[in-house]
Amino acid sequence: MEKIPCPENMNLVDTIILNGVVGYCDTHDDNDETIGVKVVQKVKRLNGEVKETVVDSFPLTREMSERCGWRGRYASIQMLTGDTPIDIDHIDETKIVSMMGEVESQYYHRYSDLTGYLWTDEAFKCGGHDIPKILHSHMGEYIHMEIELYEEKR
Repeated sequence: MEKIPCPENMNLVDTIILNGVVGYCDTHDDNDETIGVKVVQKVKRLNGEVKETVVDSFPLTREMSERCGWRGRYASIQMLTGDTPIDIDHIDETKIVSMMGEVESQYYHRYSDLTGYLWTDEAFKCGGHDIPKILHSHMGEYIHMEIELYEEKR
């Protein structure tokens, strides 16, 4: 994949590379699960059967909120989805989706004293693109996603 050039007045502060399956990920907090990328691996069982199993997960909104916070951040995102595992050495670069822009990130729990209901407000947008919504449209598909986070030079 061709690297997107760094914006002039920005420093690269974090690079996140995800390769797995789009799905619901455990958040290990008051929110049971959220959209993200599950890292899967083929494992041979004792009976000889080969089965894909989840070995790790990246709950997108929770992780990005921790990495971006409320600070002004900028991101470039490139992703490719498909029906089979994505081998980075054999990809069709014309199918890579790229987006850049300011990042809006939130992930926090809310509670209503009136109803006793607990919920989580969560979002991750890059340049106005609603990334969780995009991932929902690819639920169950394989994905390779690269996120580069930038902050302004000081």
